[in-house]
Amino acid sequence: MDLDSANLIEPSLDFGTCQPFEPLNTAWITTLHIFFTIAMEVVSIFLGFEVYNKTLSCDPVLFIILFIHSAYWLVSWMTNFFFKRIHLRTKRDGYFEFFQVADKYASKPHKIISLWNPVYMVFIGIYGVEGISPRPYCDKYFPLSLFNFVFILLTLECVLVIYYLSIYSLKVKDFNRRRPPRDIEYNCSWRLNEHFPTSELGLRERWELVENLLEKQADVIMHFLHSNKKLNQRILELTNQKETNTA
Repeated sequence: MDLDSANLIEPSLDFGTCQPFEPLNTAWITTLHIFFTIAMEVVSIFLGFEVYNKTLSCDPVLFIILFIHSAYWLVSWMTNFFFKRIHLRTKRDGYFEFFQVADKYASKPHKIISLWNPVYMVFIGIYGVEGISPRPYCDKYFPLSLFNFVFILLTLECVLVIYYLSIYSLKVKDFNRRRPPRDIEYNCSWRLNEHFPTSELGLRERWELVENLLEKQADVIMHFLHSNKKLNQRILELTNQKETNTA
């Protein structure tokens, strides 16, 4: 193989450690998710005030809010799907620790929204039973009215979702600013003596350390497989290029 060909495949031989840093571009997903979160909250509050002002009837609005929240869940599922796809690239590139942190905070909003849907349906079902409440469940002056519960849940959901998305956004911004080296470059994430100190540990703690060690080993293996695949593709391209030039 000539010198030019060797220079072309050299980055792949280093298992990706010489590749340029690629910033994580998830700002547009985070912004979109926050926008839909605030929009859902504003529309729900607007419908609630219309009910309190007797402009709209109560029952249809409750189901409209539930329908809006179901559509909001679909948006959350889509954003979570894009988050995971982008995060997997960071894992394949060797950023194992950051992948765990990013996936943890990015998946929290979708889990919260998924929990809130059945909670809404349970509240609507309970208050829908005739005679369970001594006052109209749409009376804004009744503290235990269904609408008050719904708005409390919506507000709490909105705050939690924006909170976790904000933390995630700060983590990504700090990651892009620091441009840290890949975890794979330390070459020590699979060493037993670094995970098991000489002091006695309980069985549960040792098992958790073993699980963490095995997970890191699996991440390293997947990184090597991905890098090896890229190396094979590069060699195949160079072989085809050489055959073309020879012909």
